[in-house]
Amino acid sequence: MLPHRKKQEEYNKANHITPTQIIKSGRDILGKGSYAINEEEKTADILADPVIAKMDKVQLQKAMLNAKKQMESAAADLDFIAAAKHRDEMNCIKKLIAEK
Repeated sequence: MLPHRKKQEEYNKANHITPTQIIKSGRDILGKGSYAINEEEKTADILADPVIAKMDKVQLQKAMLNAKKQMESAAADLDFIAAAKHRDEMNCIKKLIAEK
């Protein structure tokens, strides 16, 4: 056992402290609440954009490629929150392409 762990355990025992795990509330990577944000809500946000709603299949494919480039760029810059947002946008656009 490491010396600092032994010292900590002695302190805990002397002061009647029982170590417990920290429990944090669940949040998704974008900080919008729980992990269980459903795909319909994400898709609804993309569909609410009037520009995307009027795009044809070719334009949607270009938008998907643009989102992919932005995602890769954000990931290369270690901005994983932005990368996740662009990934979600890309996946929603893929679904729109499949529907058209």
